[in-house]
Amino acid sequence: MRVSKIFFLFFLVSLLGFSQDENQNLESSLVIEFIEHKVKRKQTLYTISNLYDVPINLIKKYNPSLKGDKISKKMVLKIPFITTAILEESIKEIVEKVLVSTRTNQNLFDSVPKKKSIKFGFIAPFNLNKIEIDSI
Repeated sequence: MRVSKIFFLFFLVSLLGFSQDENQNLESSLVIEFIEHKVKRKQTLYTISNLYDVPINLIKKYNPSLKGDKISKKMVLKIPFITTAILEESIKEIVEKVLVSTRTNQNLFDSVPKKKSIKFGFIAPFNLNKIEIDSI
């Protein structure tokens, strides 16, 4: 019985050790970037947070000049974007692949729009009184 308790304790401690390493790696791969947003008329923290899809408490955290929910127009706020470095690298690779594939598959015949012409036969019956017979 005592051996099974020691084995269980050893197993539990080893699992906890592995879980801490993953959290540290995740925190080290997080990248926080900022965008400066100039507040316009009738904007609130709620509208700005919806615009950038960032929670209000994060905006308040990185803008210590905010007191409560009061903001004024022409105030400059730092809006945080939290991304992972791994995600940024994969996005760059995808963008490069798309750019290379679009450059090789360009067909200029498809990019030229077709000309649309108006046929005179549809317009002529409406203005018969104004058109002289000699001009036809």
